[in-house]
Amino acid sequence: MRKMHLIVALTVVVLLSMTVAAQTPPPVLPLLGVSRVVVKPDRVAEWSDIEKVYSEAYKKGGGPWRRIYRSRTANNYEFLVISPLSSYADLDGQSFIAKGASEQDLARWSARRNQCVESVSITYERLVPDAVINLSGASLPAILQETRYRVKQGMGTEFAELIKAESIPTLKKAGVGLFVLRRVEFGASRNLYVARRGASKFAEFEVNLVEKVLGREAAAKYFAKTSALLNDVETRLYSYQADISYSGQQ
Repeated sequence: MRKMHLIVALTVVVLLSMTVAAQTPPPVLPLLGVSRVVVKPDRVAEWSDIEKVYSEAYKKGGGPWRRIYRSRTANNYEFLVISPLSSYADLDGQSFIAKGASEQDLARWSARRNQCVESVSITYERLVPDAVINLSGASLPAILQETRYRVKQGMGTEFAELIKAESIPTLKKAGVGLFVLRRVEFGASRNLYVARRGASKFAEFEVNLVEKVLGREAAAKYFAKTSALLNDVETRLYSYQADISYSGQQ
């Protein structure tokens, strides 16, 4: 009987640990490298073919994930190429792509890609602690809403605290499963903060979530507080390009 109790107890522990593991969402890594690529309109198909090869090499080289999104607003030929870094030390030595391809392949791919591109800008963004919603079961978003906040000089801390204290609880009440705020560290002004919210379809953006949760009057007060901290704000929508990305482990 004692042996049976021990087996039952161990089984419960194992089941509980499995349940916790299943409910734990994948971690949000502290750093992102984000390339904003504007492709020549007549070279999009060729550029996409090359990026697919890059993503395959990235996977072969051991990279965690490499996700590509295409703008659905403003310039339809703008793409985001996003990949995570555990730290800036990841930039030392060979990249994951270089580890997964020969020097000859890299040279050939680079020459072709350069012919397809009008411009490229690269930023490195760090996670703002506690300004994250990453619910268990949230799938890789088909749609990204990216909001770029240019914060007034010296107001960065106040802005981040406002997002954490008011935006995060409001978005959680609205049922948002994925939201991350990051601050640009290199490649653009350090007063630039970037928020990305995931969605499964464009119809989700028909409703102003802040107004839906708080009501019109309280929402107006919230937006007034936010606006007082900003020089300007820009929001764009992007759709996930699964066929040329490497999604990693979900």
